[in-house]
Amino acid sequence: SHRPGERFEAKVSVRDGGQARARLVRVISGDPNPAGPGLRFEDLSHRLDVTFAGRHQPIRLGSHAVVPRAPRREAGPLTWTALVWLAVLPAEEATILCEVADGVAATLLLGRDGVTGIVAAEGRAVVVATGRTPALRGWNRLWLSADPGSGRVAVGIAPLDGSAATVATAVVPGLRVPAGGGRITMAANGAAEPGGHFTGKIEDPALLHGYRETWLRPAATLDDLGAALIAGWDFSRDIPTQRILDVGEQGCEGYLVNVPTRAVVGARWSGAEMCWRHAPAD
Repeated sequence: SHRPGERFEAKVSVRDGGQARARLVRVISGDPNPAGPGLRFEDLSHRLDVTFAGRHQPIRLGSHAVVPRAPRREAGPLTWTALVWLAVLPAEEATILCEVADGVAATLLLGRDGVTGIVAAEGRAVVVATGRTPALRGWNRLWLSADPGSGRVAVGIAPLDGSAATVATAVVPGLRVPAGGGRITMAANGAAEPGGHFTGKIEDPALLHGYRETWLRPAATLDDLGAALIAGWDFSRDIPTQRILDVGEQGCEGYLVNVPTRAVVGARWSGAEMCWRHAPAD
């Protein structure tokens, strides 16, 4: 709805490309109910009738987060981690975190075969999987650790309810890990057209110094991680926006794609507060 003289834009995707025609009509009745007056239009094509070149513009479904510039760090052991909650297991492997830099990729995935970590470089991929899936409708710490010095790789699940963790490890000579400065994707893979989307909750995704096969405190907050924290995205900040803020020293801010849901109850929600504005950390 516009007033006379106002400008507006119409975005049109033409399925097969080629020419398209746009003309003006006035909607007298838009109700298709056969018991009603039916569809009635007034042809105003004498006011607007144009032909233009159209193109197909695909709609890419699936919400996710992107950090265009991953944090820089010195070579050494690293850990990618996040708190995760899901109601159902994904039908196909879904990505929790993916970092790609200089042709090297580290990916933390979740599927029906459990939690999987993949470190890939120069056409060679190291795959380590737990073989066990996280418990549904509960919070779990998921992580992927890699130490290029020793070649060790670990992937694990640590439930926040105190039950036993599951860890799988491997040793791979000549292991390489991303050196930073590349791109991080959350809840989707790092492809040019992202796929492998995750449906569930993700909290406090982070990149840490050090190699881990165990977590003494799986429920640790980003603040609790102290000097080990390279970058950590606190989703409780700027909830009304499409930004995600890094609380690490390098401030590697990211953005959301396709408006994922925010302000849902997190791993530390006590049930005492129902309004996210009053307790955003919950």
